[in-house]
Parts: sequence; C-alpha cells; structure tokens
Amino acid sequence: APKTQRHQMAALAERCALSASRAFESCFAAARSCCHDTGGQLKGMKRYLTKCLDTQNFWTLTKFLDLLLDTAASAGKGTQNFVGCLIIVLLSTYPVVCFINLRENQHILFWMGKLPVFLNLGVPVTLYSMLLIVPILTCTAFSRKCLRRTLLAWFLVNGSVLIGYGLYIVKSAFVVSNELVYTCGSGELTAKVQKEWERLNSFHQACMEHKGENDIFIQQCPGFEDMEQPPHDEMVEYIMDMEMDFNCQGFCQFWKKPLFNVESYTGERCASRIGDQVLGVGFEVGLPLMSIGVLIILVGICLANYDHL
Repeated sequence: APKTQRHQMAALAERCALSASRAFESCFAAARSCCHDTGGQLKGMKRYLTKCLDTQNFWTLTKFLDLLLDTAASAGKGTQNFVGCLIIVLLSTYPVVCFINLRENQHILFWMGKLPVFLNLGVPVTLYSMLLIVPILTCTAFSRKCLRRTLLAWFLVNGSVLIGYGLYIVKSAFVVSNELVYTCGSGELTAKVQKEWERLNSFHQACMEHKGENDIFIQQCPGFEDMEQPPHDEMVEYIMDMEMDFNCQGFCQFWKKPLFNVESYTGERCASRIGDQVLGVGFEVGLPLMSIGVLIILVGICLANYDHL
C-alpha cells in the first residue's frame, strides 16, 4: 500500500507540474503580447519560474497539501475557519499595502487613474468570495467527480480574474510609460502637460528678459499669480510638484531650464522620470496579482487530483 501510494503521488506531482507549466506559459505569452516586452523582464521571470516548477517541487507540494488537508479534516470547524482566514490575510497583505501607498501617489493617479490602484483590493475581495462555495458544497450532495470539477472550475475562474487584473495593470503601465519615454507629446495627456509647460516657459523667458536676470525662478516673476488661475491652476500645481518630487526639468524636451526647482538635475526631463516610476509600479503591482492568481489555479488543480477529497 505505501508503495502504491508513492506511485500515485508521483503521478499526481507530474500532472500538476505539467498543468502549472502550461498555465505559466499561457500567462506569460499573454503578458508579452499585451505589453511588448522589449526589455526581456517577463522572459527572464518566466525562465526562473519554469525552473522552479519541476516534478520534484510538485512532489513536495503534493505531500504538503496531502498532510495539510488530512490535518484540516481532523480539525474543528473553528480551526478550519481560522486557518482559512489567516491564509487570506497573508496573501492580501502586500496588495493592501500597495493600495494604501499608491492611493496617495498623485503621479500614479494622474497618469494611470484610480482603477489600477483599486484593483489591489481585488485580492482580498476575490479570496473572501471564494469562501462562498463552502456552504454550497456543504448543503449539496455532490458526487466525488462532480465535486472535483466544481472546485477546479471555481478556482480557475477566481485565479483567472486575478491574472486578468495583473495583466491589465502591467499593460497599462507599459502603454503610459512608452508614451512618456518614447513618444512624449503624441498622446492627449502628455500633449496637454507639454502645452502647459510651454506656456509657463514662455512667461518665464519673458520675465527673465524684462528683469535682465538669468537665475530668477518663475515664482519670483510679477504676474505669476495670474498664470495659475483656473483653468490652469491644477496643471501648474502638478508641474511644480513634478519638478519638486523628481528633481527634473522640462517635460518632453531635454536640457530645459527648471521653472520651480533650483535643485533640478541637469538634463533630467520629467517625462522620463515619471515613465520609469509608472513602469516600476506596474511590475510591483501587476506581477504579484498574476502570481496569486496562478497560485489559486495550482491549488485548484491539486484539489481536483486529490484522492481523498
């Protein structure tokens, strides 16, 4: 009997490894097609994860899951609920922290909108919604085969939702970053910021010629209060915050004189600095969401192949 059980677990580990490899292959293929991964970041991560997803690792995962489910089955209902909530809290901690940090980041909100920020809350919402199937399975008399298929479908749907969230965030970050770094001024929002910066720069140049000084900043120019009146007030304030936060100068063009920040780095244009931050945030938020989604799918695959379910 122990020998037969070992063969069964080895076969299960092999099936899980194959399913996981296919899931990651599909996930990264979709990410590359959506995001045009010219830098090879997704390709390098795929090689690393594929190396981790071998049969030996799934042998360990299967044995651990077998022990975990056997222990959970013998535990009380209160203990099961506590462990389930603890797992959800642990998986949701990083996305919730990202949400708290990004909701105050005016640059991410300005360029990407609120949706990528609030999608971080999709992790706890999705994980807690998965618990809704527990009372349904408890109150119904499913056969073993039907139970496995139901669990697999439920885990696939919820995992795919999180993968979709992650793909959307990464794709949005790529699109915004590429516009800021490579085609600044071609889009509606970058053109609007560039136009406002040129208006302020023309006023600044006229002020320096009138005063005969080259080191005067725009706040010192007479009439600057009129330049920041509505409907220009929000854009002027954002350009000022942009220079202060990133120590940059100009927007779409390089080597421009700073308007607000005397400590701006020479040659560092603001569009490039913002584009780098947007791309970094896209990876920091999107890839963990995709990873959690893939993890949910893998757990569903393991449960569907669990012999004692």
